[in-house]
Amino acid sequence: MRYRIIGKSVLPERGAGFPTSFPVEMLNAAVDEVQNNVKVPRPLAVFTALTVISLAAQGLFDVEKPTGHVTPLSLYCLLIAPSGERKSTVENIFLGVVKRFQREQAHCYDVKVGAYKAELELWQEIKRGLQKKLTVLLLAGEICDSEKKRFLEHCLAEPKKPKEFKILYVDTTSEALYYGLHANLPTAGFISGEGGSILNSRAFRDLSKQNSIWSGDSITVDRRGEGSFNLECARLSVSMLVQEGVFNEYLEKSGELSRSSGLWGRYLIACPQSTQGTRFEKNRTVLWHHCDAFSQRILQLLRRNLELLGSSDQKRSVVKFSNSASDRWLSVYNEIESEIREGGRFFAAGDHASKLADNIARVAALVHIFEGGEGDISLDVLNSAIDFCLWCSDEFAYVFLKPSQEFLDADILYDWLVKTAGLRDYCGKNYVLQHAPSKLRKLGRLNQALEVLESQDRVRLFQQDRTAYIKIRRER
Repeated sequence: MRYRIIGKSVLPERGAGFPTSFPVEMLNAAVDEVQNNVKVPRPLAVFTALTVISLAAQGLFDVEKPTGHVTPLSLYCLLIAPSGERKSTVENIFLGVVKRFQREQAHCYDVKVGAYKAELELWQEIKRGLQKKLTVLLLAGEICDSEKKRFLEHCLAEPKKPKEFKILYVDTTSEALYYGLHANLPTAGFISGEGGSILNSRAFRDLSKQNSIWSGDSITVDRRGEGSFNLECARLSVSMLVQEGVFNEYLEKSGELSRSSGLWGRYLIACPQSTQGTRFEKNRTVLWHHCDAFSQRILQLLRRNLELLGSSDQKRSVVKFSNSASDRWLSVYNEIESEIREGGRFFAAGDHASKLADNIARVAALVHIFEGGEGDISLDVLNSAIDFCLWCSDEFAYVFLKPSQEFLDADILYDWLVKTAGLRDYCGKNYVLQHAPSKLRKLGRLNQALEVLESQDRVRLFQQDRTAYIKIRRER
């Protein structure tokens, strides 16, 4: 990984490649296995694995940032990829253990509901009997305090409907999602391999509620005719795969509102390069030992989530950073903040930059927890989270900070110059004006592109014998 130094703090360079691994064994091995067996882009495998870890751990743990603030571990992830990228296959591998566990708990829930209905029917029969007896005594003028007390005690002893272990939500309304977090398990994942359906769903329109839950804040949910409720300390992970065209269409309709609300600044975003066309097969035995180990670790965390059904005030464990990791995180936080200034790396993305250090802390904590790390989060784990989240930051810029036309023209012109000039390091400007790609044959537009290339130190303009030339500085 390459770094550029600014003062005493460092950030991975813009455009650095996707980090190949985390400094932990179990997660890396599972991701390697999926990438090799399914032949998918590595970011797709990593994103899916982290989503499942977030889903299993967010209700059990929080992370304390070096500033002293405690924050949730929930991740919001967006993958923009074409159809046929085998996202569903990867999702079934990593998320399969969660689906199986939820189905098992659904059977247990059905048994509990059957017992509850029987108890409720018996309770109602007794209540009706007590009411009749009270009515007779009242008409006879013989009612006494002991009978009233017995009736009130019985009313207070009404059987409670069991809570359902529902941790996965796909096609749902916002009302069903938030009520499920309130009445049942207070942690959930809103996950779909067809992100277009989520983007256009009613559940995705409550932007302020999504922002509040990501931050760990309480929200009030109003339900028409059914009363409102407060949702406190709930945890929600969101993951979706969407095709680029579908997402661009969404941005045209609702992008300005969702961006201005701060929603997309909370997301980790990836637009991985497709592996389609390179997924050749060999005669081999496919093994899944490492993914089985991944599933077993997730299962351990899921079983601990069962405790959340029995207590509404369950305390989450808090993980912290080691001293060296704390110093590193603070330096990264401060550099990110400084780069929001005009001309800085995050000047046009303050919404994203303000949440970037928070996401770094979350990813580092999730990796630490998943590997069963004892003590505090190490510097190595934090550095891997920094590399990963800054790569996602570049992807955010690619999606939301499209370069202006002169920058696009500059890249096209430079590539053409290098190819046309051949072994020479210069080219006549008039020749460029006559033979460059058609859209750059207008003097004004060509000059704008050349001005950008000069500012980037990729070309230099000079004159010789009253003829303008373009000197090409070749990238190495």
